Amino acid sequence: MRIALALMKEQGIAYHAWIKKGVELSWVSLDWMLPRREQDFFELYSWPEKTQNSHWHRLFSNDLLPFILHMLENLGFIIQEA
Repeated sequence: MRIALALMKEQGIAYHAWIKKGVELSWVSLDWMLPRREQDFFELYSWPEKTQNSHWHRLFSNDLLPFILHMLENLGFIIQEA
């Protein structure tokens, strides 16, 4: 997956992460898969939005948001406010 993300970036294909920060929780939505290790972290420290089992739309504690944003930025995701 890291290779796919790198090739997309090289070709100018953007991939995004949308963030909506709440009082205690933040919502994060991705438009592309993460590499396995990061995806495991993403799912381990979050829970799916509402009752749907989504790997790409998750809720996080605001305490973890800086780490999540750092991880996504290092992978080349464009971070945008939702």
